[in-house]
Amino acid sequence: MLTIKSTPNLQGISLQGDYQDLNRLYDALSRYLEFYQKNAEGYPYHEYEYLLALNYDIRHAYMDTREYLSVENNASEYGLMAESIFEVPEEFKSEIRNVHRDYRKGNLYFSVNILYPLVFHYLISLERILDDYYLPSWFDAYAEEENPYIKYDPLEANHDRAQIQMFTSLLWDNIAELFGKEKALAAYNYFADQEFGFAPALYIDALLHHQAANFDHLSPEQRKDYLYLTFMEIMDSDELLADPKEWADCYGHYQTAFKAYNQTVDSAKKEFPTQNTFHREFHRTFDKKEHLYQEDFERFLIDWFGEIDEESEPEW
Repeated sequence: MLTIKSTPNLQGISLQGDYQDLNRLYDALSRYLEFYQKNAEGYPYHEYEYLLALNYDIRHAYMDTREYLSVENNASEYGLMAESIFEVPEEFKSEIRNVHRDYRKGNLYFSVNILYPLVFHYLISLERILDDYYLPSWFDAYAEEENPYIKYDPLEANHDRAQIQMFTSLLWDNIAELFGKEKALAAYNYFADQEFGFAPALYIDALLHHQAANFDHLSPEQRKDYLYLTFMEIMDSDELLADPKEWADCYGHYQTAFKAYNQTVDSAKKEFPTQNTFHREFHRTFDKKEHLYQEDFERFLIDWFGEIDEESEPEW
C-alpha cells in the first residue's frame, strides 16, 4: 500500500509503494487531471503542468529510476494464527513453508522524495479539484468517442477520485505527524471553510529557492516552525497574490484565520526574519508589474539567494 513519511532532515516527504500502488495513483491522476483541465472553467494551465510534474516523479519511481527498498511483509507470521486455534493439515503446513521461502525477502517498494513546498501545493491544489465536483455534461464529448482509450465515464471518474482522495488523506496524515494533530486539524477545517484558487507557479518556485537557501542551519524544531509558516503562506497565497493590492495584508490574513495559533505564528516570524523580509520584497518587486517575465524572476532569486544548483539533491 502507499505510505508517506517525512524525510530524516524534514526537507520533504518520501512517497513509497509497490508497482501497482504507484501505477494506480499515476493512472488516476493522469485521467482525472486531464478530464478536469479540459472542462473546468478558469482552471489555470500552469497548475495542470505543476501537477503533471508530480505524476512525472511517480512514474519514474515505479520505473525504478528513483529509489527502491525492501519492505517487511510479515511472511513469517503467515498461518501461525491458524495453528494456534486448530490442528493445521500437513499439506497446509507445507504450503506455509513454501510461502515463507518465496517471500522471506519482503516486498519490493519504490520510493520518490518530494520537497515540502511542493507537497503543500499539491495537497491544496488536489483538494481544490476534488471539492469542485464534475458536471454530467463534462462527459458528453467522451460519450461520442469511438476510441476506447479516450472514453471516460462517471464510474471511471469516481474510481480515480477515490484514488486521489486516498493520496490527499495520506498527505494530511503526514501533516498531522509533522505539526501535531491540533495544528493539522485547524488547517484542515480552515481549508474546508474557504474558497481557494491556485497559487502562482513562480511563487512556489520562490519558496523552493527560499528553503534551499535557509534550511541547512535550522534545528529540527525550527524546521517544523519554518514549514508551518510556509504551509500557511501557500494556503493563502492563491487568493492574496491574485490581487496585488492584497499582498501587503498577507500576514494579517492568515493570523486572523488561525487565531488559536497566533503565538506560534508570531514565534515563527521572529525566528525567521529573512523569510518575512523575502516575502515583502517579493511583493514589493512584482506587485505593480503587469507581466512577470521569467528572466526578471530568476534575476530576483539570484540577487536574494545567489546561484543555486537546481540539479543538486538536498540533504533529505
